Amino acid sequence: MFRKIIVPKNTKLLLNIPKKFVRHAIEVIAFTIESEKGDSAQAETGELSQQQKLARLKKFISQNAITLPEGYKFNREELYE
Repeated sequence: MFRKIIVPKNTKLLLNIPKKFVRHAIEVIAFTIESEKGDSAQAETGELSQQQKLARLKKFISQNAITLPEGYKFNREELYE
């Protein structure tokens, strides 16, 4: 996997990919991401603080909650069967 977060300056974009991707089918997806502090340097590097990572995780969990059946108990031995 190859991931790079950038802040484009215009509507044209030149993408350099790793050599191992040459002659392989690849998928390119572009979407906007939210920067909680609006720091463009942070958005370029893709680095998030621990607080930002935790906030994203809490938001994800709250939007994708899983309800387990009443009385459910994890059984590690059953996992390997």
